[in-house]
Amino acid sequence: MIEQIAKTAHAIHRAYCLEMGIATQPTWKIVSLDHKKVVYSSIKHILDGQINTVEQSHNLFVKSKYERGWRFGEVYSIEDKLNPRMVEFSRLTIEQRVKERLFFDCVSSFNVC
Repeated sequence: MIEQIAKTAHAIHRAYCLEMGIATQPTWKIVSLDHKKVVYSSIKHILDGQINTVEQSHNLFVKSKYERGWRFGEVYSIEDKLNPRMVEFSRLTIEQRVKERLFFDCVSSFNVC
């Protein structure tokens, strides 16, 4: 079930990015295993109730990415491990907050508890 939720959340995230003119997100089948682990962890924490807000979800994302060598960068780069979302939730642009909200709400919709 986690894999299907991850695919669905990623598809929504990718579609939003493409519509915003941000062509940085590959299809799920070529997303790195390292990134998939971050997504799976976030999903598990949302579904088991450890994460209850979009802000908490974002904080876990940032922490997980930092642990994997990612850092803040104005321009997203998989090769250089740079991501403009590596900041506090309150400092995200509206577009970035929408991406975070889409992920959180998509995953939360699968919660059967």
